[in-house]
Amino acid sequence: MDVYAPGPGETSSPENQVHDFNPGISPTGLFWTVPLPRDSIEFDGQSAAMHATGLEMPDYFNLINALFGGIPPAPGVVSFDVRWEDPTETLKIRNQASDFGAHFHIGHATVEWSGRAGDYEFVSDPAVSTVSVLAEWGHERNGAFFH
Repeated sequence: MDVYAPGPGETSSPENQVHDFNPGISPTGLFWTVPLPRDSIEFDGQSAAMHATGLEMPDYFNLINALFGGIPPAPGVVSFDVRWEDPTETLKIRNQASDFGAHFHIGHATVEWSGRAGDYEFVSDPAVSTVSVLAEWGHERNGAFFH
């Protein structure tokens, strides 16, 4: 999650970024991904939810530092509640040539998020204020799991 501090009349551009909470890049090259306990994910086929409370998440301060390093990240903690629901379209994809299969829903999502690093704490607006432009959820199979 990125946090920007634009001044009056400024936009949320990279030079105004002051916090970048993300789990980093693993030695294998997998980036910005962290395993969550199974009970933090809910999926019933028509809706989904993902919850985390007190998840340790380093603060890299900005995207450039997160990608290329330079300044060691500071310890941080985030919590979030994301919900996907009200599907308006369903996509089924099967591509044997690339060992990929998926079943996705397109609908609406809501998000509440908070983060803390040092003396700084950030809290989003309530989930009901979320403006959902595009939300997609579902499941996929690839590689060895495709067959």
